[in-house]
Amino acid sequence: MLVQLPNRWGLDLWLLKSNETGAHLGGNKYHKLRGYLESAKRQSMGTLITMAGAHSNHLRAFAALCHREQLRGHAIIRGDELSDATRHSAELRFALDQGVDLSFVSRAVYRQLREAVSIADRATLVPGAPWREAVFVPEGGLGADGLTGVKDWAREASGFDHVLIACATGTTCAGFLQAAHENQKICGVAVLKNAAAIESTIRLLTPEHEIRFELLNDYVFAGFASTTSELDTIASEYSHFWQITIDTNYMARVVMALRDRVANGSLKGRVLLVYTYNE
Repeated sequence: MLVQLPNRWGLDLWLLKSNETGAHLGGNKYHKLRGYLESAKRQSMGTLITMAGAHSNHLRAFAALCHREQLRGHAIIRGDELSDATRHSAELRFALDQGVDLSFVSRAVYRQLREAVSIADRATLVPGAPWREAVFVPEGGLGADGLTGVKDWAREASGFDHVLIACATGTTCAGFLQAAHENQKICGVAVLKNAAAIESTIRLLTPEHEIRFELLNDYVFAGFASTTSELDTIASEYSHFWQITIDTNYMARVVMALRDRVANGSLKGRVLLVYTYNE
C-alpha cells in the first residue's frame, strides 16, 4: 500500500506499507517469513525452527505466524542465561504465549549455529530441537526463501528513483534489488554493527544488482535498540506529522538518513520509504 507523505523538503515522497493486517505481522517481517511458510506447506512440514535474540521483532512475527497458521514453532534464543524466566523479555513472553518452544544456547553456540550449513551440524549444536521434521528459518528470515514474499511486495516500488530501507540482515534490501528496475537505487540504512555481513548477503543473493545498492552506516550509533536525543525527537515529530509510528530502532534512522541526503543534494526524483516497523 503506497501513501504519499507531506514533507518540508519539497520531495515527491511516498511510504510503502505492508497490506498484511495480521497482528504482529506488520512491516517487512511477514514478507520475509512467507517464503518459508510456503516451503513448509510444499513439503507438508508442520514445524518451523528459527534463531533470534531476546528482543527480536523477528521472534514476535515468527510466533504470531506459527500461531495463526497452526504450525509448531521452535525458536533458539541467544543467551543461555535467559532460561531464567525472571529475565524474559516481552518478546520471549509473547512467543511462549503463542505456543512456541524455546531453546536457550550460549553465545558461542549461537555463533556456530549461524555458520552451520547442514541439519546434522545444527542437530549436533542444539540436539533438543526437532530439526528433521522442520523447515529452518534463518535469523531475521535471511536467505533465498526470505526473498520470495519480499519481491512480490517490492514490485509496488517500481515507479521510484530512490528507495530507503532500514537494514538488519540485508534480505529485504536484496528482495527490493531483485524486483526493482535497472535505474533504481536502493539505500539500506544499517541498524546493526554488521556492515560486512549485509554486504555479503547482497553479493550472495543479488550479485547482478549489487552496483545499485548503497549501505549507509552512519545511523547505527551504539547499536540496535540504542537511541539518541535526536532520534527521539525525530520519532516523536514524524509520528505526529505523518500519523504513523516512527520508532527509534528502524524508521527514525531512515528518516534521519533521508533528511541528511536531501541536505547534501543526493536525492532527486521520486523517493520511497519502506515501512519496516512491526505494528
